[in-house]
Amino acid sequence: MNHPVPPEHAADLAANGRAVTPEAKRAVIERILAAWEKVPARRLGQLLMRAGEMEDPLMPLRFVEDERLAGNVEKYVEGQ
Repeated sequence: MNHPVPPEHAADLAANGRAVTPEAKRAVIERILAAWEKVPARRLGQLLMRAGEMEDPLMPLRFVEDERLAGNVEKYVEGQ
């Protein structure tokens, strides 16, 4: 289910996975929204925190790059 940024927007991501253009930011948000809609009982904050913990339980969520966060949200939802 992990849908990376479409090829036409690949250049919109920084090398570290940060969405740097409006198109890339929209793609990340749309991935998170699509995953969230599959688990409607989850709160958005809960979903994002769980996805951030998948990266590293001790790493603050603010340090998880956009592409990685969207992928982790999708993985978390798949496991539900």
